[in-house]
Amino acid sequence: MNDLTPAQKRAYYLSAITHPVFMPVIGFVVFNEFNIMSFHGKAFLILLGVYSLTVVALPLYFIFSLKRSGYIESYEMHTLKERRLPLLFTSGAMLFNYYLMQRANMLGIYQIYFLSTAAAAIVSLAISSFYKISLHTIGIGFLFGLGLVLSSLGQSDMRWYLILIAITAGIVGYCRLILNAHNHTQIYLGFIVGAICASGMLFFL
Repeated sequence: MNDLTPAQKRAYYLSAITHPVFMPVIGFVVFNEFNIMSFHGKAFLILLGVYSLTVVALPLYFIFSLKRSGYIESYEMHTLKERRLPLLFTSGAMLFNYYLMQRANMLGIYQIYFLSTAAAAIVSLAISSFYKISLHTIGIGFLFGLGLVLSSLGQSDMRWYLILIAITAGIVGYCRLILNAHNHTQIYLGFIVGAICASGMLFFL
């Protein structure tokens, strides 16, 4: 951190706030808020807590453990090798969450959401086995695609949401460039992949 310029330090903190591990939970909150069949009160908080534990807390703990063991040099996971285990664990955690929701007879529309987040993680793992795609913009792209899905269902006016996510995507992408974490192609491709993974929900709804 000491060798970073002030602009790079700001970009680093913004990248941390928008880390891809948080995107599925943010997407779940958005999905629940704008979906006609939504959870409220205690039921929503319980579901949010279980989902956050499964796809945020456990993967973060695993990443911290890898850092302490020396398997990864930084939480940014700059190399393809450093990404493999964290992405594999995250994909497994998301698939496990989908299994739990199936066993709990969760509403089908929510099962589709959980499956789509798992699919995005698996696609990220597959691509990252040979190409350093931007995981940050995959996450932001997923949120954008989610807005397109909700807009297509005609349940809510998602225009301001889509504009906000598009602006956020530009800021996050710029931060990744400032940090020399990715090139333009990796950033744009990440956004497209994320949006496609989320939009795939339309085939099942």
